[in-house]
Amino acid sequence: HRARDGLPVLGRRDAALTATSERREVRLLGRVRTRLLAAFLLLLGATVLLTAMGWVGLRRVQGALAGVEEDLLPRISQALELSERAAQLASTAPKLGDSLSHAELDAHRHSVEALLAQIGQGSRNLREPTPRLQHVIDRLQESVRKDLPALIELSQQKLRLQAQLEGELVRLDRLGQALHA
Repeated sequence: HRARDGLPVLGRRDAALTATSERREVRLLGRVRTRLLAAFLLLLGATVLLTAMGWVGLRRVQGALAGVEEDLLPRISQALELSERAAQLASTAPKLGDSLSHAELDAHRHSVEALLAQIGQGSRNLREPTPRLQHVIDRLQESVRKDLPALIELSQQKLRLQAQLEGELVRLDRLGQALHA
């Protein structure tokens, strides 16, 4: 049985057919290599692009964080200092009325005045205080300026009256001893 032209017969290979199929295999292999190389280059490019985008994003976040550190943290620190001074003022003010001597009253008065000066200075150091905060600070300072002299006067009057009362008690005690003697 004879082989037709171009059709392979079992065990026999046609030279033209063999050369064509080898070329096809080489082209197919060349195409696969090209596709793999293109895929790897595409993955490499995507990786580099994503890395660059991540780096740019991190730089932006770093800039924003630096802005927060430069602006917000000092404000928080100043607000904490002001609140600490206000708490000290609130704890020192009642001591004015409870003073047992003029020296103690003067010490407490100087302490309150120093705290008020520190609060005033701290509020002036604030950059762009909110209107609400500025209103509270102004109202506090006005109230203390108005009420502090009155409180000091009342405390001094209380000390004078206590001294008079002690003098009267000593006099009554002497009179009582004179009557019993």
